[in-house]
Amino acid sequence: MCSWQDICDPVRFLIFNDINMKLKLFNGYFSNSEKYTLRFFVISPFIFLLLFLLLSSLLTPYFETRMLIAQYEWFHELFGKICNQYPSHSFYVFGSNMGLCARCFSIYLGMFIFSLSSVFMEINARWIIRLIIGISFCIPLIIDGTTQLYQLRMSTNGIRLLTGLFAGLGLSLIWLPGYLRFFTNILYRKIKRNERRFNNMKKVTQNISVLLFVIFVVFISTETASLSAEITIKAGTPIPIRLEESVTSETATTGQSVRFTVTRDVKVDGVVVIKAGSPVDAEVSFAQKTGSLGKEGKVFVVVRYAMAVDGTKVPLRASLSKSGDEKVALSWMVCPFIKGTGGEIQANTETKAYVDYDTKINI
Repeated sequence: MCSWQDICDPVRFLIFNDINMKLKLFNGYFSNSEKYTLRFFVISPFIFLLLFLLLSSLLTPYFETRMLIAQYEWFHELFGKICNQYPSHSFYVFGSNMGLCARCFSIYLGMFIFSLSSVFMEINARWIIRLIIGISFCIPLIIDGTTQLYQLRMSTNGIRLLTGLFAGLGLSLIWLPGYLRFFTNILYRKIKRNERRFNNMKKVTQNISVLLFVIFVVFISTETASLSAEITIKAGTPIPIRLEESVTSETATTGQSVRFTVTRDVKVDGVVVIKAGSPVDAEVSFAQKTGSLGKEGKVFVVVRYAMAVDGTKVPLRASLSKSGDEKVALSWMVCPFIKGTGGEIQANTETKAYVDYDTKINI
């Protein structure tokens, strides 16, 4: 009668090969901390690359909403080469869509999770088994994407996230264990050839891994500090602005919003604090239509504030006014119903506003 052991042995032989014997030698030669350090060193290029993609995707909408145009355009163009970037297929953070769509972001997230977990775990299944399982993990994403492409159904970001995570795990399962195994075999050959040199290599590996981690932490800290640096825009700083629409005394009403834009970058200590093209808030403070007896029309516009690169409203002081021609004398001599002319501030009129008081912003 066939026993359970007789059934399991062929299956175990199919799934696991003689690499297990080598791994026993490997485990006996290295301590756990040394094994983890070595694996991290081998996988670290992929971990840092994936971490860069994920963090950059999260920061892209931050740059957009804070009007950091140069940084936003650079990352947006970068991700445009690897992702369709449909806003309707993306998650929203900081008030705008992420640099990667939900499906691409979740694929990279799944790959990042698998890569990081590979530092602490070993997968010794044969490549054919990993290939089958990996493809199986990708099938839901293929079905979801294909059915949406041919408009058979509409997907959601939740489904894209779930299927993308599985696909990222599956793709990593196909190639990453083999990549680790390749470098493990190199280590065995190194051990046999020169154990003393290999001991030195272990120390170098640990030091390099620690150095890479320190560099990464310093880089993140520096970037965070630079994003949160505080700059003061002094009172009296000139802001060149342009009127984007005509304002006439005949149609304007008191309190009506008026659109201005900043015409040139405003810098403090070489740092752009208000970008060219930034919106400027203004309103009509007084409007008087033309009247009988030659009464002229008048309109006054007051500038309120401009939008800084971090979204802070910078208070401004400036005003524009225009009066029409008065025809009082003519109306008394000829006809009392003659009206004066209206006042009009024409579009594209340029002027300067000035910062009303010291304003602190974060860059």
